[in-house]
Amino acid sequence: MLKSYNQQTDNSDLESKLHIRQIAIEKLLDNEICPSILECYSGNGVLYSELNKRMSIKLEVTRIDQKNDRQGMYLIGDNRKYLRSLSIEKYNIIDLDAYGIPYDQIKIILDRQWHGTLIVTHIQSMMGTLPAMLLQDFGITKSMRMACPTMYSKFGLLPIKSMLYDYGARSISGYFINRKSYFSVEI
Repeated sequence: MLKSYNQQTDNSDLESKLHIRQIAIEKLLDNEICPSILECYSGNGVLYSELNKRMSIKLEVTRIDQKNDRQGMYLIGDNRKYLRSLSIEKYNIIDLDAYGIPYDQIKIILDRQWHGTLIVTHIQSMMGTLPAMLLQDFGITKSMRMACPTMYSKFGLLPIKSMLYDYGARSISGYFINRKSYFSVEI
């Protein structure tokens, strides 16, 4: 059962998020591949800690979080800087559980020609505009955005899906409820 989406909290709709990640991990395990995960918005590491318990396995997770008051061991700082500098090819899952739209992070990952399972939380506020660079990549100029800023917010996931398609993704699966999307994609 999906939960209400009325407030922003760490790990809202936990079951949906866990389900998407569990499917990605099981797919790797079925192919006898050891999951190596880069979790770019780790918070306190709740998602993969819970999956470790439920699946009775020890997952290799490298955590990144902007805040320096989180529990456990993790890299502190802007995940975009880490995505540009880390050897991301060693990870077969990159997890972007953002509060908003992690366009910059997705773009960095795609530009680095990384291949694996990308797990994304894409949340667009009610009248929230999409990132300017995402719209620009989608063909919407600055003058078009300035003429009617909220008009393009109706695109929702379309620009991200288009970008992922341009980089070779052909299938997205997950939960798509109003303007909150939790999905995984093979790239």
